[in-house]
Amino acid sequence: MDILSRKQKYHLSKLDIRIVEDGTILFRIIYEDWFVEQEHLRSNLGGYIETEKNLSQSGRCMILDNAIVYQRARIKNNARILDNAIIYGCANISDNAIIKDQATVLGCTKVCGDAKIYGNAKIYGKCTISDTASIYENAAIGGYTQIKDNASIYGNVTICENIIIKNYIKIRNAVQLLGLKPKTKQMYA
Repeated sequence: MDILSRKQKYHLSKLDIRIVEDGTILFRIIYEDWFVEQEHLRSNLGGYIETEKNLSQSGRCMILDNAIVYQRARIKNNARILDNAIIYGCANISDNAIIKDQATVLGCTKVCGDAKIYGNAKIYGKCTISDTASIYENAAIGGYTQIKDNASIYGNVTICENIIIKNYIKIRNAVQLLGLKPKTKQMYA
């Protein structure tokens, strides 16, 4: 059992809070001295979370700068949330994933592997972003989209619904890909 699984790496400040648009109160993360030293952080101050359920006490995952994570979103393993990134809904960010800049991840999105989301990218719905996929600039990915392998999505790209992008595909500039919506039961009167 390593040191990260035995003791808490952070606590929440009740003095440094932030209130988001929906009225949710977020608390500043204060990393413990041993964790700051081990991870070579510049400061004990982390980003903001609603509850300790948002950021695992184990592993090397962290939320830094002014990044915020709330609702049922969860950060674990070695994932890093940086800058002014916003994560909420029931998003699950794990492994070595990095989300930074002004990126937003919401809904029940899963970001894992060595995936990177940055710039002003927005990921929503029930997407899965994995492997070494990169999504950046003003890209918007939604629905049940899967981006994996070494795929790169950037520029003013919008991708929605049931689309799978994989391998070494690069999609850029002003592209819009709209897949079929998942089939749902229809009710008849």
